[in-house]
Amino acid sequence: MKKILSAVIICIMASLVLTGCRSRADKSAVEHFSTKFAKWIIEGNIDSVHSYYPASRGCERFELKNYVRSEVVVTRTEDPGTFFVVLTSKVTITVMLDGDGKLEVFNSKGLFAYDENALNRAKKTGQYVDGLNDIDQFRRMSDKGFDTFLVGKAKAAVTPLLMGNRVIVREAGFVLDDGECYVPVTNTSDVPVTGAEYRLAYEDKFLDLGYNNSNYKKGVDIKPHETVKFKFTFTKLKDTDNYRIEYLTTEAARATKYYQFTGKEFDEYLATKK
Repeated sequence: MKKILSAVIICIMASLVLTGCRSRADKSAVEHFSTKFAKWIIEGNIDSVHSYYPASRGCERFELKNYVRSEVVVTRTEDPGTFFVVLTSKVTITVMLDGDGKLEVFNSKGLFAYDENALNRAKKTGQYVDGLNDIDQFRRMSDKGFDTFLVGKAKAAVTPLLMGNRVIVREAGFVLDDGECYVPVTNTSDVPVTGAEYRLAYEDKFLDLGYNNSNYKKGVDIKPHETVKFKFTFTKLKDTDNYRIEYLTTEAARATKYYQFTGKEFDEYLATKK
């Protein structure tokens, strides 16, 4: 019984010591620490940032604009040894004493920075959430599975043109008489397609002697959901075949132009993981 009582007393004393240690942190010490931390951010001292902000490891980009030391505001929270620090109007950090009595940052808002294109896409897909703390936001932004999901979802958008089967308008009569045909191409998107974005490739066929090198017809502008006709002539000796659309822009560029974001893509992705 005495051993159990002694153990309980030791636990209580340890808890009191830890609480006392945390309560000894004062605002001036936190202000001094916050100044050093801000300096590390501004100077790009990532190793020190990671050392005193362990949860930030993995993030290599931080941003602290319009920082003025005299305007930093430190507020003690209800939790012993925990402080809320306003570094700028857009950046805050939460500072506390760890078990060894060392001040460190354990969360923040507005401090993590991202590539501009990635951030714009994240805002359009719901991957980025305004007001979310940096740790949770970084976890969302670092989810590589979402990239794969989004590519699959936008796959139809990167091929906005649909080519139909060749239509014979007039058959070739004698050996040298021309026949006429056309190949329909439809813009399936809600956005105009410019002729500079694609071309129609085809091959000439000489009887049963095979094909020569590919030939091309320049693309033409196509309005949303409009169909245009690419016309060809042919004879009994020479025909055209193997029609195909060749895009002259990258898939990423086409996805950006033709895919219409709903803002619900990231939530849809999360639903697939449940």
